[in-house]
Amino acid sequence: MGLVLALLTGCTTVTLSDTDAIQGTWKGQELRHGEVTFSWLSIVGRDLEFRAANGKEWYKATITLQENTDPKQLTAVITQCPQAELVGQTVEAIYQLETDPQGGGRLVITGNAPGNPQRPTGFGDRQARQIIFIRN
Repeated sequence: MGLVLALLTGCTTVTLSDTDAIQGTWKGQELRHGEVTFSWLSIVGRDLEFRAANGKEWYKATITLQENTDPKQLTAVITQCPQAELVGQTVEAIYQLETDPQGGGRLVITGNAPGNPQRPTGFGDRQARQIIFIRN
């Protein structure tokens, strides 16, 4: 019986969808205007919450992932933020997600400003903002 259980549990590889793997809390870092800045990202279900270290920049949004594109795409609709004119605006972004079996991971999000209908052309797009997140 032990051998059967070992075979059943040891040979199974579970691959999470990005929607499942992206869940949780992430600490971000970006180079902005020549300075390294920090931020936090929390994703629960389709709800995203972003907070910059300065406390002034924060967003809540509903996200949709397109996992079968290259690069992968993230669309966020802002539901709350300090700037009322941004509520309802869409952010078009691309992302890379790397996870490990221990629960760690790296998430790179490169996105254009809210309301810009274009997605970044790549992860090196100088017109886009890029934040690299590590799972907390």
